[in-house]
Amino acid sequence: MTNITAFDTPILLITFNRLDTTKEVFYKIREQKPKKIYLASDAARSDKKGEDLKVSSVRKFLLDNIDWECDVKTLFQEKNLGCNHGPHSAISWFFEHEEKGIILEDDCLPSTSFFSFCDTLLEYYNDDLRIFTIGGFNFLENTNNSDNTYFFANFPVTWGWATWRNRWQKNINTIENFGDINQELELKNLVEDSIVSNFIINNAKSAYKDEVDAWDFLWIFNSYINNALSIVPNKNLIQNIGFGVDSTHTNGSHENKIFAYHELDKPISHPKSLISDRYYDNFIYKEVFNWKGLSEKLFDASHIFKVIKNRIISK
Repeated sequence: MTNITAFDTPILLITFNRLDTTKEVFYKIREQKPKKIYLASDAARSDKKGEDLKVSSVRKFLLDNIDWECDVKTLFQEKNLGCNHGPHSAISWFFEHEEKGIILEDDCLPSTSFFSFCDTLLEYYNDDLRIFTIGGFNFLENTNNSDNTYFFANFPVTWGWATWRNRWQKNINTIENFGDINQELELKNLVEDSIVSNFIINNAKSAYKDEVDAWDFLWIFNSYINNALSIVPNKNLIQNIGFGVDSTHTNGSHENKIFAYHELDKPISHPKSLISDRYYDNFIYKEVFNWKGLSEKLFDASHIFKVIKNRIISK
């Protein structure tokens, strides 16, 4: 008999070698009993002794614990793709089958409200191509002085998020034509000299050249060149539990880096206008990615020295 409480929106879970965090995220997914679940797992790195056993244990746990009626699809890699190509290939595979869906990595622990939040907004903004990302994470809770459930930002955060196939296809097109797009933007920036755009372009270029092992810099770039907006909940709906020695990018101390998640206590209230919150975007650029605005750079001795040095070398 079909379970009438089953969750309709497809969910992609991207995993690797961490069984402890995977269990926590999976148990939250299992509460929803999704009708469709996609399990993507990168392979162990050849130079990491014993990692193949960790990866196998994660895969076995997932398959052994799907105890509700659902359609299960798996993408278990045989060779390690890394944090750039691994998640990217998993998301592309997901959208080969689905028109929209929720994406969780093995260290992004969602609140129960996160699922209904994404489900509602995937439907609400289905035909509004200005929206690329429905995010569940908020670095700055309750700073947006509004009674609305969420606000808009230019910078997408993908610690628990949702999107649509047609937006992801734009990302594929962006990557395939990255060279030409980047050349146009660099010429444009010779005139504008935009600090933020240079920051986004340089990070995307590094990801495109595999100089940095991170998939989301190209998604950020894709949002930027399409003037897209990202949704940010006023209350944080995702807790990143990935800080630790086994993580690839968040292997520092847990201190001051754990953001609690919350549940929504009232029906979703939508903003009346689609305008990005510049304060939030600036906080992300400055505090999370450590870029400095022009006014700060004018009084930064190290930056002044760097500029003078570059100009001397270029002469």
